[in-house]
Order: sequence, then structure tokens, then C-alpha cells
Amino acid sequence: AGREGTHAFNSYHALSIEKARARLNGFAVAKVTDTEFQTYPKSSTLYSAITKEVKNYFVSNNIDPKDWKAGLKSFLLMMFIAAVSITFTYGIIESPSIVQVFFALVFGWIQALP
Repeated sequence: AGREGTHAFNSYHALSIEKARARLNGFAVAKVTDTEFQTYPKSSTLYSAITKEVKNYFVSNNIDPKDWKAGLKSFLLMMFIAAVSITFTYGIIESPSIVQVFFALVFGWIQALP
């Protein structure tokens, strides 16, 4: 059947576990009978507490955590900052070296964001 991934699955789908489990049930092939491969550790108590609080926040504020609009706003903001940074870093707009270094750092920071 493959590797035991229950804990990893539960951690990844923490905000919609019931829906994810219901969908997954139709794809069961077999039960894992050995632990030849790596097993994933259960989530820590801290992670579980944070996940619970985040889920409660979304439910109490009637927010869909998978809504694409918030992601789009973040993406557009990052692309705007990246465009401005590239413009100054590569001298498309003439600027002092210190300004170019600053925007090079900003551009690097933008790339490091998830």
C-alpha cells in the first residue's frame, strides 16, 4: 500500500480534515502492514493548538481559508514590489548606487517569501 502517511496527511489538511478524509476514503487500496519505510511523526502539541486556533478564527469570522482572492492580492503586491525593485536595481531608472543596493535587497527578500 505504500508508506504510512496518516500524520503527514492530517497535518497538511488540518483546516479541512473531515472533507479530505471523506474524499480519501474512496481511494483506499490496502492497509500498511509494515514499517519498512519512514513513518511520519505525529504533530506536536503546539502545532495542534495553533491549528485549532487558526481553524476557529476562520470559522468564527466566516472566512474560507481556500479563498483565492487573498492570495491574488498578496501575489499582485509582491509582483509590484518586484517590478519596482528590478526597475531600480538594473538601472532602468537612473538612481544612486545605494538606492540600487537597497532595491536589490528588497528584490531578494521578495524572492525568499513563500
